[in-house]
Amino acid sequence: QDFPLYALPLARGGAQYPEELANEIRANQQRVGGGISMLWLNGMMVQDLDAFSLLNHMRRERAIMGSLTSAGLSSAQAFDLITHSAVAAAQNGGGDVTDGIFDASDRAEGGKAVIWLNDIATAPSMLHGVVRSARSLANVPWAFPAPRNSSRIDWQHHSTADSLSALASGPAFETEDAAQGCQPIRVHAESYGPDQTNEYFVTVMQQTVNGGVQERLNWILHASIYLLPSGQPGYAFVNGKFFDLDDDFFRSLQSEVGSMTEIWTGKVSSPQIRADEVNDDTDFDNYWYDLPTSSKSRNQYIFPSAKTGPLKIVNLPEVFERTGFSKSFAGFSAESGDAPLATVWIVADLDSPEGIAFFKEALNALQKEASPAFRVGFIHNAVATVTEGDDKVPKASHMLLLEATAGGVPPFEVLALLDILESRDYAHERVSALLRILDMAGRVTFNRHHDACRLLARDLGFKEGEHGILVNGRVIGPIEAGGFVAEDIVNLVSYEINKRIQPVVEALNAVSPDLTEDTSKLSDNVVTISSVLGALQIPDPTSAGLFQQQPQPRSKIYRDFLQGEHSSFKIGDSTKAIFNFAMIVDPISETAQKRVDLLEWLASTPYAHVEVYMNPVVTQPENEVSRPPIANQSSLTPNQVAAFLKFDNLPVDPILTLSMDVHQSWLVRPHESQHDLDNIHLASLSARDAARGVEALFRLDYLVVEGHARESNTNTPPRGLQLQLTTIGNNSQPIADTLVVANLGYLQFKAKPGVYSMEIREGRGRDIFALDSAGNEGWNSASAEEAGANVALASFDGITLYPRFSRLPGKETADKEGEGGIVDKVSQFFASWGSKTEESKDIVVAESSTQADINIFTVASGHLYERFASIMILSVLRHTNSTVKFWFIENFLSPSFLEFIPHMAKEYNFQYELVTYKWPSWLRAQKEKQRIIWGYKILFLDVLFPMDLKKVIFVDADQIVRTDLKELAMEGFRFWKTGYWRDFLRGKPYHIRLLAAGDRLRQQYQGLSADPNSLANLDQDLPNNMQFDIPIFSLDKNWLWCETWCSMDRLDSAKTIDLCQNPLTKEPKLQRARQIPEWSLYDSEIAKFARSLADRGLIHSDAAAGDIDALASVGKTTAAAGEADVVPNEEETDSTARKLQEQRKRRLNTGKMNCNLA
Repeated sequence: QDFPLYALPLARGGAQYPEELANEIRANQQRVGGGISMLWLNGMMVQDLDAFSLLNHMRRERAIMGSLTSAGLSSAQAFDLITHSAVAAAQNGGGDVTDGIFDASDRAEGGKAVIWLNDIATAPSMLHGVVRSARSLANVPWAFPAPRNSSRIDWQHHSTADSLSALASGPAFETEDAAQGCQPIRVHAESYGPDQTNEYFVTVMQQTVNGGVQERLNWILHASIYLLPSGQPGYAFVNGKFFDLDDDFFRSLQSEVGSMTEIWTGKVSSPQIRADEVNDDTDFDNYWYDLPTSSKSRNQYIFPSAKTGPLKIVNLPEVFERTGFSKSFAGFSAESGDAPLATVWIVADLDSPEGIAFFKEALNALQKEASPAFRVGFIHNAVATVTEGDDKVPKASHMLLLEATAGGVPPFEVLALLDILESRDYAHERVSALLRILDMAGRVTFNRHHDACRLLARDLGFKEGEHGILVNGRVIGPIEAGGFVAEDIVNLVSYEINKRIQPVVEALNAVSPDLTEDTSKLSDNVVTISSVLGALQIPDPTSAGLFQQQPQPRSKIYRDFLQGEHSSFKIGDSTKAIFNFAMIVDPISETAQKRVDLLEWLASTPYAHVEVYMNPVVTQPENEVSRPPIANQSSLTPNQVAAFLKFDNLPVDPILTLSMDVHQSWLVRPHESQHDLDNIHLASLSARDAARGVEALFRLDYLVVEGHARESNTNTPPRGLQLQLTTIGNNSQPIADTLVVANLGYLQFKAKPGVYSMEIREGRGRDIFALDSAGNEGWNSASAEEAGANVALASFDGITLYPRFSRLPGKETADKEGEGGIVDKVSQFFASWGSKTEESKDIVVAESSTQADINIFTVASGHLYERFASIMILSVLRHTNSTVKFWFIENFLSPSFLEFIPHMAKEYNFQYELVTYKWPSWLRAQKEKQRIIWGYKILFLDVLFPMDLKKVIFVDADQIVRTDLKELAMEGFRFWKTGYWRDFLRGKPYHIRLLAAGDRLRQQYQGLSADPNSLANLDQDLPNNMQFDIPIFSLDKNWLWCETWCSMDRLDSAKTIDLCQNPLTKEPKLQRARQIPEWSLYDSEIAKFARSLADRGLIHSDAAAGDIDALASVGKTTAAAGEADVVPNEEETDSTARKLQEQRKRRLNTGKMNCNLA
């Protein structure tokens, strides 16, 4: 924590290190680059390091470790299990290349379902000398919901197919219209070959949309393996492997064919290859399809795809605990010598014919000879309807529960019971016996079980009455009636055992053999543990979004690859830890300066073990050093701790800055402080202030609601669409508004904790778009019809929304026709400067009824520039009779200015408003405050202000205005009314918004800022860099005078004067200002007014009323009396040096700062 105190001596002293340490670090850096920092928690790499995200990770890990230890594992064993190589391989999609192959040939359809568009037997191929009789190395039949994928076909055949050289491919058709084109395509292929057929195929696909082909081939409709429901994306089989025909298809194709090529090369070139496996008689077309491991059928529910949705696995102990479902298994299994590794629960309404039929399929699967050992339970998902006499009819759900809890009932007896119930033979002896047991037990137990089943089904995502399957934590469904038969259940169990369950058993045998040797508990242990480990790889659906990546397998790679005898240290007891942290860090990097506080906190956290590996850079760049506060000891318990931070023993000579490094979702500003927190010079403090230290109270004003909006059909951003958050209730009021930018569809609101409603803001946007989903539950959030459009802001993490919008009928191309205008808002600063009648039609703003005549935007930070801003305000008001409103970015203002400005606004009769915008998380951030301010001046003009603001003029805080700024809104500056643009537009409006200036500026900034040496003057370099794309209208030269580039003879005619510093003379800005006659008068007036406020007790800060010379001289005075001015003679040298050393030591021990967070 005190590193900044020692940084300079260490840099100058050239500290010596043991040779063993240096050698170990060099060896480690052969595996991990020098200076790289990484963090793991229980083998999981952690990317986000803010406190709230880390706490969320720790809460989740505590639940995971708790679930595993409840199965009989120690915490150390649980850690070894989740990082075991067998588990990691399974989670990483490990397995043989031949896994998941299906017979995708059209042999069953007589070879008429696929039309091949090329024949690689005659195409050049690197394998022709090896596989002489091969017709194709990769068979790729596909199906399309024509016509949107037709362009992809052409691209594939002219690019991917050519590069692979050994690819036979061809289409099948989804719809009848598409099938009508099949016969002429087949004739064309047989007559003219694949190349011309491919061109013809694309043409036919386009004509099919317009009904241009009339021929019909009924037999193609029978090849149901290739047909899709209307509107579904296409798919393809690559040598029998299934792939969705999406944007990743061609990448998957190249990868898959490459892997299979390696197999072929190995088989043919190996002298040990079996002669009966590959020879001249081998059927290469169907080689992959005829492998013993290939499946003859593919059930869409077993293998995740775009149609059935992503893989879903739940942590069963958590889900059962949450819903009250019994953890003791009740169900059925077949007699077998092996303990069942898989547990299948059938989700169905067991009192309906469809539900009984579904459960009977599961019982039949138990009895199949080829079936692996598994057991079957049920989750009764009843439809909540009651009919007259319902309580007098024996229910299958009750009967099954009685049989399941009795235990040991073979499947064939359960099937017989269901047959009896279906025949309504309620007088049957077996039914009567069960009814007697039911009467004796009472119905409370059954009702409690059914309630738990209902809650569990909802938790798993099923609506009442829907069917599905739960197998070792994996959720499958909803399943359509008849969509799963006994053979499918057997295939599902076999797939899950091979894919997920067996690797867990292997890891369990290695970590805790006792849990696998007890066969009576093996099934329960395996179903619990496999569900927990499977759920680790599933992203949290509420946080899934634009930037989320699939969780990576866990490992202890840092232990396997790094040496740590000399360059690492450990904290805590690893045998009892449930939080196992590992950290690789450059000890003097900016990251380390932030993590040192985290490290100290973790060291005091119960059940935490920390490993730290040092990874310094050989040559350190010049870095800014910062010091974190002395942290309060915290815990995972909800105890409240005062938010008080203290910095002691600070050096007094340097200029220091006190700021808050806060969560991305926080908008924090200093609320109370007497000091300039941007320019703290402890040596300049009065004796009273030095004793107290610099104190500041920071306040969390708002939480940020971020989002990424998209159109439902195209996933493109609805650029320029204006949105608002409103309060809930009959008298709802807007509390925040924003617009969607083209950059990633980004949007941002600021709000206080609460529940709000999202809606499209009044205006033309409502005529074009409808809100499909507020996106408050992640990327795949429920629709607004199902879940409403409410947004709950109930966490200090903030919230990220993923709203979806759809275009209203007839508005599909509204913004492209020049009438919709859902684009950038930048033109509000230009195009609306004229009269209402000449305003562009594509303005989507609902305008405010009253606005100031002149709106001025300025940025000020620090007491000196805030005084300059006050002077600028006064200069504007002195030269206009119009109403004026000033806009300030709240992020940078000091407490003293915020205390002063309301009084000044009242005294001088002007309006003001504070605006703020959090630097977007996706946009490359700046570190230096000056560059951050420059960024705010240019990057967020389209989103910084309220949506109804029509125009704004930027004026620097240190400018002096000598004219009426209302001139800038006059007709003469509407450049599109003259010259080229007048002739070109012919009376039509000039659509500046179509330039999408804000989006383009941010996009260009993101690219250029990757080079730290670019954009030296960000606010000037960026717009000038883009003036060929975004025109800049030049004002008359008299509008701005600055000594740097203007001659003195123009000073008298200048309309505004900028106090920029001349780089040749280096003249101080204050000295330059005093050469402007009116400047000192303005400054005196402001100081006098501020002093009167202070004298009346209306303001408390000395800064607003202080002398401007004192504000400008911070850090420029001598650090201490006598030190800089003493020039000792020879006799005084030693004693003076001792005195100076004592003075510096005293100052180091007295400098301090305190800050509170409210």
